[in-house]
Amino acid sequence: MITHPEKVLFPDDGITKGELAAYYEAVAPIMLAHIRARPVTMERYPHGIGEKGFFQKNVSRGFPEWLERVQVPKKDGTVHYPLVYDTRSLLWLVNQNCITPHVWTSRAPTLHHPDLCVFDLDPAKDEPEVLRATALRLRDLLRELGEGGLGGLGVERGVTAGAEHPREVIGLDAAEQHVGVGHRQRPARCHGRFASQPDSRRGRPHGHRVRQRTAPARGRFDAPRSDAREC
Repeated sequence: MITHPEKVLFPDDGITKGELAAYYEAVAPIMLAHIRARPVTMERYPHGIGEKGFFQKNVSRGFPEWLERVQVPKKDGTVHYPLVYDTRSLLWLVNQNCITPHVWTSRAPTLHHPDLCVFDLDPAKDEPEVLRATALRLRDLLRELGEGGLGGLGVERGVTAGAEHPREVIGLDAAEQHVGVGHRQRPARCHGRFASQPDSRRGRPHGHRVRQRTAPARGRFDAPRSDAREC
């Protein structure tokens, strides 16, 4: 059950908490396959995106008994991450005013073995044709390596793409050679623009593929793509 469904979370567009819940409920059949059993970091906006939000990893109290969690050790204790396995748990996140769930590249219980490699193509400015060409080159590289191409694309200024069940061969050298992908601290030019190193580090969350973004406009979402030429 969604409490206060009339609460406006996107003030510029009048999008309410109830509408956000309806969106996630509609995409759940697709989305759950991608985020199931992945530890979640909630990006919460209790008063809507017009005011400052916060990130929450630990769910140690105030949660329903049926909500699955996983304990992850940290330097001074333990973090209890929520896990999403079904529509009910996904909507529980929404009820916490979580607009964007960020998930790990690995799944419980094998948190030390990521099954997803994330490529974050982040241009310095809005150049969709350059971004599209880079995404296509990355798709071709992954297909050449037998990884089946891109699993998801974002539709904001940048692109976040993923390859499921990545082999170790998808590394920095291969990405730099084919699409100009460099390390975050040592950026490499990609058609004159910047891109990030493939990221599958333990505990490094990323936005899932059918997420709602915290941008003040309708349509700021991510969706799975079977062919990068659709971007």
